[in-house]
Amino acid sequence: MMVTVHTINNLTPSQLKRLGEIWLAGNQQAHHFIPSEYWEKNQAALLAALPGAEVTVAVDDQGRILGFAGMQGNELAGLFVDQASRQHGVGTALIRYLQQHHRRITLHVYVKNQPAYQFYAQQQFTTIARQVDDATGEAELTMQWVG
Repeated sequence: MMVTVHTINNLTPSQLKRLGEIWLAGNQQAHHFIPSEYWEKNQAALLAALPGAEVTVAVDDQGRILGFAGMQGNELAGLFVDQASRQHGVGTALIRYLQQHHRRITLHVYVKNQPAYQFYAQQQFTTIARQVDDATGEAELTMQWVG
């Protein structure tokens, strides 16, 4: 599968819709320990925040969005890959692109989301703090990569 990664400056309504679908499904699948309703309630806030974020997408050779990352300054607010495209290098391509364009990246990952923790650790992120997410009551780690 050929994957191209680039930043989008002006999201179209159809791109925003696709990102919202990937975000919702990704959260529900990766965070089974948090009720689905939590993510459904917060989807509108995500859609409102995305146009103000630095949005980087991974697309296939037909231009279909396979995954995306949202950055706010040097904080990775989220990285999501469509379920059918996972384990095909899409997430790695997104992280490598971000690492080429940022000197430091900080993120939060739930302790119970071990696949995501392992992924970020493989991408040279290290844990710098542990806290509880106020919104969900779940333990999370702050991880950071410095180039």
